[in-house]
Amino acid sequence: MTVVLPVPPMPGPAPVTPALAGWWRRAAAVLLDDLVLAAVTWAGYGGGSPAVSLHPPSGFTAGAPRVGDPAPWAAAAVGAALLALVLLQAYTGATPGKRVARVAVVRADTGAPAGLLRTLVRPFVHVVDGILLIGYLRPLWHPLRRTVADSALGTVAVVTRGPRWLPGWDPVPPRPSRASAAVTAAAVAVCVVGAVFAVPTATSGSVTTVGDPVACDVRVPAGVPDVGAAATLQRTGVESAERRAWVVRDLAPSGPGFDVAWSWTGSLGVGDVWVEARVSRAGDPGEEPTLITEQPGSAGPGAGAASLAAGPDGFTGLTPAGWVETSLVVDGRAVAACRVPGARLLDA
Repeated sequence: MTVVLPVPPMPGPAPVTPALAGWWRRAAAVLLDDLVLAAVTWAGYGGGSPAVSLHPPSGFTAGAPRVGDPAPWAAAAVGAALLALVLLQAYTGATPGKRVARVAVVRADTGAPAGLLRTLVRPFVHVVDGILLIGYLRPLWHPLRRTVADSALGTVAVVTRGPRWLPGWDPVPPRPSRASAAVTAAAVAVCVVGAVFAVPTATSGSVTTVGDPVACDVRVPAGVPDVGAAATLQRTGVESAERRAWVVRDLAPSGPGFDVAWSWTGSLGVGDVWVEARVSRAGDPGEEPTLITEQPGSAGPGAGAASLAAGPDGFTGLTPAGWVETSLVVDGRAVAACRVPGARLLDA
């Protein structure tokens, strides 16, 4: 009688278990993805628009507001970028930022990508992570380096360029390939472009006038000789442009501020002369007006002129019920004054 013994299996390599991704690696991946979304937001909407993020409440603000309406394709571009990141996260475990940082979010039980449902729910659970950032910092001390979203959805972040299979496929050990290298190179390119267009490289600006100068009725304090003084107030703004890589775009004017110009035909005598302005934003009798003073200069005999340039800090918040009052001061004594209602100045 012949007995056939079973042949023992040939020894083979032990299955490769990816290491858990550290906190800094995960933070770098989030930063790179947010830069990509910020760049797309800026391209379509211009500055001043908060960029969306897969990790709320983080996300970049795309810079200063720009002139004009958003591009007609802005919503579609941002939506397409967000959809692409969601699908890559769901079915490969890695967005471009994660691919560059060698991070993949996978199911803890199978090692497969998390899938669409978990990926769609994940940003909502990340809101809990964002409370005092405790959940985002949790991987620093959690034994499996999980955020609250990871624990709630049964996922874990591992160090890998991304699983090679879709849900339902048999996992295979990661092997270098030309396709994998090409995907990684594409992810690097996307992140580089995102970084370049997410952050302004240079801005330039110049002060311009807004509307027409507003003349005000000058009054002379009692006991002070009339020197024939006249005053005008002129609103100002700053027109600027923003450069990102080779693209330059005009930004919305900032400000406003205002300039005060005094002139006189008589003689102020010899002494220090300067211009003061007081701004009451609401015109409330109980409000303490903001005082703005120009550096004093020297007065000489005969006619002359003096001016004051007030930036946006002294003007922002002015309402039609408020007012701007300016005085021409010589050696600490006002020789002429006038007041312009806020409604008149704002309509100029």
